[in-house]
Amino acid sequence: MQGVLVLLVLIIIYIGALTFWHCPNMKLTDKNKKDILEKGLIHITSKEKAQEILETGKFKCKESSFEKSIGKISWFYIASIREDDYVKMKIVQSKTGKVHYDKMLLVMNISEKDMKNMRIRSWFGRDNAVVYIGEYFKPNNIKEVESN
Repeated sequence: MQGVLVLLVLIIIYIGALTFWHCPNMKLTDKNKKDILEKGLIHITSKEKAQEILETGKFKCKESSFEKSIGKISWFYIASIREDDYVKMKIVQSKTGKVHYDKMLLVMNISEKDMKNMRIRSWFGRDNAVVYIGEYFKPNNIKEVESN
């Protein structure tokens, strides 16, 4: 019985550590904000979702069971050199199995107010994934990134 209890505690700790490690939970630093203002954010998605986002001008945030602790979110990366952005798209496709995620949208002119609703996964070799927390993210400037 004691062994089962220890096992359950270890499983809970493991799941908690995975959630903490996976979820972007750090506030944006001044450098992050500067990079976002200069370079923008990229959003990797499917052709159909990209079209919907471009038509409505907003990203609908979703809640998944894994990120439930932070609420409804939409995922982004700080934009960089285009080749690096395409590498990020390939990583997203391989990690999630969503090979239909073949479109990138570039979001520019992000307000300070919107950045207050963002968190980043940035420490200890992380990938700088950024999430917007809320119902909808409606930035001023969204455009499709041309394919390689």
